[in-house]
Amino acid sequence: MGSCMKNKKKFHGFSLIEMLIVVAIIGIAGAAAYAAYTEQVSRGMRTEGKDFILDLAAAQEAFYAQNLSYANSITAANQLNRMDTQSANGRYTANLVVAPGGCAAGVTACRTYTLSVVPNTVDLDCTSLTYNNAGVVGSTGAGTVAECWR
Repeated sequence: MGSCMKNKKKFHGFSLIEMLIVVAIIGIAGAAAYAAYTEQVSRGMRTEGKDFILDLAAAQEAFYAQNLSYANSITAANQLNRMDTQSANGRYTANLVVAPGGCAAGVTACRTYTLSVVPNTVDLDCTSLTYNNAGVVGSTGAGTVAECWR
């Protein structure tokens, strides 16, 4: 009876290789989840930029309806809304370019505009978003226009 019991060994626990495989799988899954999370955060922040630029464009169109000229500055276009060049949460800064150069309502009418917003944080995919009076959207950075404006 003693010799039979010696040959029967019970193994408990996991081997080192099994543990390393589990750690590797968890690491790969974690890296994929982190990449997806950071992309969603960036897309959420871009929503603020898109909303901001579209609000500025709406203010330009309202200004045009009243003055038959686009405003030559963001603050002039947003007289009623008291908007400035910073988005609501301060994540984006806006810029306005009008043509012809030196135009102003009541003097020489501004006939076209291009708005751009730049994130105040690093976004390598969409370093700026643009929108013009014809409704054409654009972007700069590593991402495509479709990716930046979705």
